[in-house]
Amino acid sequence: MCYHSGVPPVTASSKVSLRAATGRKRRAPRRRNGGVAGLLREIREIYILARQEKLVALLSWLLLFILTASVVFFVAERGRNADVTNYFDALYWSLISFSTVGYGDLVPTTTIARASALVMVLSFLALMPLVGATITSIYVSKKIKGVSGLEQLNFSDHIVICGWNNKGDNILAGLQAMTEQSPVVIVGELEPDHVENLTQAYPQLDLHFVRGPYHSEPTLKRANVRRARVAVVLISYRMDSMLRSDEKAVLAVLTLRELGPEIRIVAECFANSYRGHLRRAGADQVVVSGELDGFMLTAAAVSPGLDSSVKDALSFGAGHDLWTAPIPAEFAGRTFRELARHWLDEKCWLLLGLVQEHRKLGIQDVLSGETSGIDSFIVRQFELAGRGQGGSQHLHFMNPGPDHIISEHDRAIVIFPAEESNA
Repeated sequence: MCYHSGVPPVTASSKVSLRAATGRKRRAPRRRNGGVAGLLREIREIYILARQEKLVALLSWLLLFILTASVVFFVAERGRNADVTNYFDALYWSLISFSTVGYGDLVPTTTIARASALVMVLSFLALMPLVGATITSIYVSKKIKGVSGLEQLNFSDHIVICGWNNKGDNILAGLQAMTEQSPVVIVGELEPDHVENLTQAYPQLDLHFVRGPYHSEPTLKRANVRRARVAVVLISYRMDSMLRSDEKAVLAVLTLRELGPEIRIVAECFANSYRGHLRRAGADQVVVSGELDGFMLTAAAVSPGLDSSVKDALSFGAGHDLWTAPIPAEFAGRTFRELARHWLDEKCWLLLGLVQEHRKLGIQDVLSGETSGIDSFIVRQFELAGRGQGGSQHLHFMNPGPDHIISEHDRAIVIFPAEESNA
């Protein structure tokens, strides 16, 4: 396994989280800033800043001043100046005079027109520095807010990473390997230098940063999670905060679910006992940190080679990719054997199983008879929000048998050949 540009390969556990979150196969590469959509987004953000700095109002007054001066010049010079034949001549003179260029092809002959020219030149000298300073202030403010993570983001269909640990790098590497097109927003308390290093390490991703506690509602609102497509909640591996990381993850999921009822949420936790809490809070998928370690150690001990094969299948850039793929509509109602033979013959895809997503779980579907304090807190939060549902539920059928009938709601679990995985 090899990689370049200092970008680490995606490890098995990180790839499980990434696949649970995105559920997508790779897409075609795109331009760094998102093409026309990215340009329109930038224009909208600049317009919002311009309104906040009163630049739009200032430019409107300048335009009104130029138009007024052109009307005064036209009325004063018409019939007295042979060079002024229509209003366009007056507007041309007004713009040239305001910019202090003064070509000399149109010269005012009346006292009123000359006074108008004098007022315009003096206005330019007084107002244009103010306009220039305001524009500079807008761009500097935008740059500072972007670097410091204080900017209000206005994306939609983006991916939000809440919190940070060493799996964050692997997730970004996986998204870059997938040529992910959506903006990726990191929410946390990373240092600006760290954010800059991430931006340089993953140049193909449209990375953004929002500073603040990842479970805080104001912070998540600045990340515009209401319109996000996916949120991944990562826990802290720092010793001083490790004990409370799972609790913060629950709070983050609760806040995410309240702000974005339709967002897909994948959460990580330390303790397996928090899996149920996170599901009840609204997580669609929960990944327990290190839950594959026992299997990998056992496989390495009693079945040499199995651990390496599993690791390769769960790691981007290793040659083969384990992923989910849509099933052609004509195979709905047909058998597992037929689809397996079709893909093996036509594409050299190895079909391993099926996965099916079901309705979202309700609070009462997962609460036990003896609820804990945190369960009661979750129920109260959902009641206050007027909601009573949690995350979605998946049914998995690994090698269900040759005669298993494929449903129209099924997706296939496949291993792609090496040449396609590296394409």
